Order: sequence, then C-alpha cells, then structure tokens
Amino acid sequence: MASLADIQGVPFILIQKRQEGIVPDLSFLDEAELLRHHRYLDNRKKQEFLAGRSFLKQELGEVLGKAAASISLSISENGKPYYKEEGEKQVHFNLSHGGGYFVLGLSHNPIGVDLEKKREVSFEVMQPILGDIEAAQLAAIPAGQRSAQILNLFTAKEAFIKATDKKYGLDEIGFSYSNGSWKLISPECKVQFEYVEHNELVIAVSVDLE
Repeated sequence: MASLADIQGVPFILIQKRQEGIVPDLSFLDEAELLRHHRYLDNRKKQEFLAGRSFLKQELGEVLGKAAASISLSISENGKPYYKEEGEKQVHFNLSHGGGYFVLGLSHNPIGVDLEKKREVSFEVMQPILGDIEAAQLAAIPAGQRSAQILNLFTAKEAFIKATDKKYGLDEIGFSYSNGSWKLISPECKVQFEYVEHNELVIAVSVDLE
C-alpha cells in the first residue's frame, strides 16, 4: 500500500498487481460506475472494469486516508478519470492493464502509464501509426531487436498521450531513437519517461513536469 509520504520527493510511484490478486467489490462503485459496469456485455470486460476500479480505489483510499467506497472519480473532457476534492492536494494517477496485470501510477504531476505484453510485433502492421523518422529508425534496427523497440516506442507514445490527457494528436507526437532508447522530439514538452523492468511486460511511464 502507498501513502502520500511515499510520493513526496519522487516523480512517481508504481503499484503492480495481478488481476487474480485483486478482490473486486461492487460497493466501491458509484452510480455512474455501476451503470457502466452493467452495460458491459462481455463478461471479461465487466470483470476487468470492476477489478480495475476496485484496485484503484483501494490504493487511492490508502493514499488519501479515505474509505475506498467514499471516493468518487470525475472524468475529464477527454475521458481521463481524476480525483480532486476542494482544499486537498491533488494526487494524479493513471491505471493500465493487460496480460493479466494492473499497473497503477501515482504522482503529484499528471502521469500516464502504458503496458504491453512482451511479444513479437510486425513492423509492417505498426508502420501506419509511425512517423517518418520513427519508421526509418526502426527499419535500421536489426530484425532481432526491432520488435522490442516497437513495443518500447508504442508504450512510450501511449503513456505520453495519457499523461497529457490526449492534448496532442498522434500526428503531432514524434520520437527519435538514440543510444538504445526513444526520446520525445515533438511536441516540445517537459516530460519524464521511464521504463519499468518486468519479466512479462513492457511498462512505460510518462510524467508531465510542466
């Protein structure tokens, strides 16, 4: 469990949990969340939504010193959940899930987290969403290393989009590959990127420092 003190002096903290380790609790959902939960026709998506909200509210409740069921989230114009109470210091968060895992990032700055299961990815399939520089640099990477770098690039882009709440279109976001890592070259933003080591996943974190 995290606390506000854990976030002081560090860009972010990350909490990882397998889905089977999360105790889903319908009592944590507010009216709008219950309606959304009931609307899912796919039972797997319904279970993922409940697990994600339960995990998120349990951890936020621990950080904020509140009961998980008392936490009601707001949604930004672009669909990003956030929590802000009058007179309280805002704690930013972002939740990502996949491969049977949920990963939650907490920060005093806007944060984005993205994860992908490690796997082989086709360059040709991904090429339509790549910028010219990105595509050229990926094509120059040895074939045996290319798939890993495609996933690194994709998760970095997604984490940035989440951290900035979809402020920028995909065509406005560009990365360049240098010394074994991807660096944001457009737009010009003060952001921090980190990859978190994991045996099964590629996890990228972006923190908006502006």
